[in-house]
Amino acid sequence: MFVDDEPKVLAALARLFRRDPDLHVHVAQGGLDALRKLEHHPMDLVVSDFRMPGMNGVELLCQVSRLYPGTRLAILSAYPEVRAMIRCFRGRSLPPFFSKPWDNDHLHRYLRRLIRLPAQAPDSQTLTRSAA
Repeated sequence: MFVDDEPKVLAALARLFRRDPDLHVHVAQGGLDALRKLEHHPMDLVVSDFRMPGMNGVELLCQVSRLYPGTRLAILSAYPEVRAMIRCFRGRSLPPFFSKPWDNDHLHRYLRRLIRLPAQAPDSQTLTRSAA
């Protein structure tokens, strides 16, 4: 699932990843929309923008990490200082960070690799190869 408050960004990411027949692409416009969708459709991966109105990407990923511990996380943002702001991941490795604008090939390759990692939680309810 890709989460962003900019419809054009979501459309570009959806176009890129929907070309991959192995992936099921979902998008959400903001953190609350993402959490609502995750209640009904657990995801293997959530890639969130950082700066969004209401709930920022760090707050969203902290909640996703707590509610769905097997879900992999990443940030896609124009603001690289976000890595220093991720305090809820203390003691754990930070989610990967991708800069906007992104390189299509690099982002696609990395996220495919990330999805294929084994689930982090033994009781994970993630969908097989269901991406962003």
